Order: sequence, then C-alpha cells, then structure tokens
Amino acid sequence: MPVKDRDRPPVVSRWPVLLPGGALGAPPVPRACQTELPAARGTPGARPFVGLWECGPTRGPGAPRGHGRASSRWLPEFCPKVPCGSARAAYTLPMGAALTTPETTAVTNSTIATQMAHRTIRAFTSEPLAPEVVDTLLDVARHSATSGFQQQLTIIRVLDPAVREEVHAASGQPYVGGSHGELLVFVVDLYRNALIRQRAGADLEPLERTNLFLAGMEDAVIAAQNVVVAAESLGLGTVYLGSVLGDPRRLVRALRLPERTFPVLGLLVGHPDQEPQYKPRLPRAVTCAVDSYPELDEAALEEYDARVEEYYDLRDANRRVDAWTTQIVRALGQGPAAQSPVLEVLHEQRLALH
Repeated sequence: MPVKDRDRPPVVSRWPVLLPGGALGAPPVPRACQTELPAARGTPGARPFVGLWECGPTRGPGAPRGHGRASSRWLPEFCPKVPCGSARAAYTLPMGAALTTPETTAVTNSTIATQMAHRTIRAFTSEPLAPEVVDTLLDVARHSATSGFQQQLTIIRVLDPAVREEVHAASGQPYVGGSHGELLVFVVDLYRNALIRQRAGADLEPLERTNLFLAGMEDAVIAAQNVVVAAESLGLGTVYLGSVLGDPRRLVRALRLPERTFPVLGLLVGHPDQEPQYKPRLPRAVTCAVDSYPELDEAALEEYDARVEEYYDLRDANRRVDAWTTQIVRALGQGPAAQSPVLEVLHEQRLALH
C-alpha cells in the first residue's frame, strides 16, 4: 500500500547504530538502502522506539535492496517486506530523540549499557552517599589497573567544609561548592614511593622524570573512570572536575600535598537532581582508524556539528550550544584551567623535571 508523504515520519538526521538483536558483526547500513515507512500500530513484533528503520541488502546473491519502517512511536522488530530479518538492520534516532536516548552497541551487557548511558551530572540532591557505597567506590579505585604495579595514586575524600570551599575556589564552578555530592580529588603520588626508595638508600632521580609522572597520571585517570562506571551502575551521577586545575597552587596548599604529588582532577559523585540530555560524541569515522592515522572525514564532522547544535547544555538550560568545531575554534585554550601555570607547579612539586 503506497505511503503518503504526510504519513512519513520526520527524518532529521541519519546516524547509523547497529540494532540490538541484529547479527553480531553486521556492518553499518549503506545510506542508499534507507527507507522511511511508518509502522502501523499493532504490527506483529512491533516494539516502542523512536527512530528510523534501515535494512541492508537481503541475504543471497542478487537479492534486492531491503525496505524498512519507522514511526515516532513504533519500530518493528523485523523488516516486514523482505526475509532478511534483522541480520543487517540498524536504526538511527532523529536528532532531538537521540539526545534523550543513549546510543546502543552491537554487543551489550549491563556494564556496556551503563557506559553508553554516561551523562555529566552537575546538580545533586542533599542525600549523602551511604558509607558502604563510598567504601565500595574507593575499593573499586584501588583495584584499577596500575602502571608497572607502582600504584602512584592517592585519593583524597573532602569532608571539611573549609577545604571544600578552597577546592571550590580553585575550580571556579558553582556546583563544586556546598555540601551536595561526594567530592574526591585524585592525586598523582610519587611521594610514597620516594619515601620507600629513600629509606632503602635508592636513587630518587627516576621520580623526577616526566615518564614517571605520566605513569602516575595513567593510574589516576584509570582509577577515576572505574569509580565513574561503578557509581553510575548504582544509579548515581558523576561529574569530572578538570576545573580544579584553575588554581593548582591553591589546591596543593588546601590539601596539604607534599612534594612529588599533584592533584590532576576532581570528581563529584551523588544522587542526581537533574536529567540532562546525552551529549553527542564524535563518530568512529573521525576518532578511530586501522594501522595509521586517518584523514579527517569532513562529511562526518559536518553531520556531527549539526547534532551538537541540538544539545542543550544544562549550565545554561535555555541555550543550545554552538557547533563542536565552532567551540574548538572559539573556546579551546580559554578558561582558568587551560591557562594556569601547571608546569611551574609540577616543577615546584619536583615532578616532570626532565
């Protein structure tokens, strides 16, 4: 039965994502195969979803191109017109809907789903984390991968309101102040290993190398991300605080950090008090390659810019953000954390000296 134009769902953007239930390893759908047909309510096998149904070529040599269905409310589990099942099926979310629905992957489980549903939360309720939850998150951090088994990391939990206010001042971000959310600061820590070597009469020069500082950075970032995944799997919200480097000297003083230590980032964890959109990420065509560095995919970048412009940043809830490339041109290198004397403070802390 022919479909009238007025019955077609609006198609704002095509952004390939493999459909859950499709054959593992199925390639993304060629855009030439896309069709937009509304799925009738009550279609056998239909399930709620917002998106554009796409099918690749059917199985078998010489098979015709597939057909598909879409609706703002229903999406059939299998293409009803050709017997390809969902082996090469994919869906794309219209722009606005995609920002309120996390992307999916070809293979998934509860951990992957949590990672794909990551959102930055900058508003938390007054409910504190239970002590056993805090202990669990710290244990997760302790069991993270560590470079060379050197474990060059210390996590400082900030409970003193005066210390938190100092972290807030270093950060300059309003949501860092107050008492909502658990505040953790991840510190690259070569001091502990320096004490061990000093007591044994071993040379301390290796601890002054940039290589060792970078190894500690790896430890800190890996541990922080493990805490984020664990926290979000418990239904908590998180926000990284790279902004704490807006005034690194102040942070070093506030946390009473000894030499050979440096606070690389903060993290707030708490019960969410907002429901932000899912911020679009650069597509694989731009960020992933095989064997050598890729050429910049201008078409993918242009489409990504269009998606980013639909995103509402809850730091200014009534304003859509600029295109991503515009932000890179206008804002990269701006702000206190991007201009503070990090290298000077590292050297004052006897880190990354050569």
